[in-house]
Amino acid sequence: MKKQALLWAAAIMCTASTCSKDEIPVDIPATIPVTLTVSGSNATLNQSAEYDINTLSSEFEKYKNNIGSVTIQNVYYTVTENNSTATSQVVNATASISGVGADTTNKKTLGTITNLDVKSSVGVRKEFTMDNATKDYLVTLLKNEPPKYKVYFSGSSTTTPINFKLKMEFKVTFRPKV
Repeated sequence: MKKQALLWAAAIMCTASTCSKDEIPVDIPATIPVTLTVSGSNATLNQSAEYDINTLSSEFEKYKNNIGSVTIQNVYYTVTENNSTATSQVVNATASISGVGADTTNKKTLGTITNLDVKSSVGVRKEFTMDNATKDYLVTLLKNEPPKYKVYFSGSSTTTPINFKLKMEFKVTFRPKV
């Protein structure tokens, strides 16, 4: 009964707005968090890990079979844990994303990190600046079945060994289909 009432309310709202007739005009925010352990015993850093969105976001899991449109709002990163030496610094690094399997050759850059003092950055949230092509690619990854992707971190550091956790948060909104 509640679902019918929601659908009727959505239908009435759609007639008075510019929303697609196939979508409920309610934006549902979701956060898709991933944590990557960055470590190395030499100055070159190359880490990657695969993630399944279904296991990372309860909002996405709830509506995954009923998603009409997706909008990428922001992607943030935070150093959440530091097990490196006191003076460890990431000189220059790139975070990127791809699909899995054959799609791993189609990497898109999420953002770059320059002169990151690992110790003083613990708990400090920063935003990646992405172009529209990367945002569009992320939407494609989210709407693919299964919604899996691979995150990469590559760069260099001033001291070794280096070991820290980098949390990335994908802030998205999606609109369910009717």
